[in-house]
Amino acid sequence: GKGWVRKHARYTLTITHNGDFDAWKPYRSSMVDVGTLGLWLARVLGVPHDARGDSPKIAGVMELLVCQGIWLHAVRLAYHLHVACHVEQASAWTPLQPSAPHTVPDRATLQAWADVLDRKFGQLLVLDGEVRGPRQPLSAQGTGLEEFVKAA
Repeated sequence: GKGWVRKHARYTLTITHNGDFDAWKPYRSSMVDVGTLGLWLARVLGVPHDARGDSPKIAGVMELLVCQGIWLHAVRLAYHLHVACHVEQASAWTPLQPSAPHTVPDRATLQAWADVLDRKFGQLLVLDGEVRGPRQPLSAQGTGLEEFVKAA
């Protein structure tokens, strides 16, 4: 095989559903109703969202989940579903409502973190010519973790 290759690719996400998306469970103990989910997604995705109904919420969830090959989206997903532990962290631990504070990393911060990962990935490609196996650029043996923390 050729291994990993860096390239730009366009993608389209098409969703079909039967119209009964009432809630989503982003964390183990938090089932989030569609209304609250819209407020959370607006903060997490950094996009205002006034559309009603479940279809726009499904689209927002998929926008969060689909991240393969896009460092910014991968970092956003990792932060919001694996670092944060509750939807109300996006509103300073207050109930999610339009007037609640926005307390999520902004796009510039997420991009800074993504840039560190992209640089480390690029270095692996240069060093190895390709990436195979369990290489961990943010492990204690490398300097990637230090760079990542500085960017944070």
